[in-house]
Amino acid sequence: GDGVQRVVLVVSADARTVAGLQAALRPGGHGSHVVSSACAARGVAAQRAINLAVLDATLADGDAVELGRTLYETRRIPFVQLVDAGAD
Repeated sequence: GDGVQRVVLVVSADARTVAGLQAALRPGGHGSHVVSSACAARGVAAQRAINLAVLDATLADGDAVELGRTLYETRRIPFVQLVDAGAD
């Protein structure tokens, strides 16, 4: 590798989701920064170099798509939104 750790911003209040994502990211050498709200995500993105944001579809304080758009437009952070596979 190039010695640079990629940092993924995980935005989710669900502990199981967070644990699963961290377990999936670790083998690839990716660091993760976990926050549980859209507000906290915006704060972290303003202060840290983030390579990718993974957004839970259900955020207590905002819309995931809107947050993703804001992160991309202001900080050029690409994002993926998680969808609940169990939902109809």
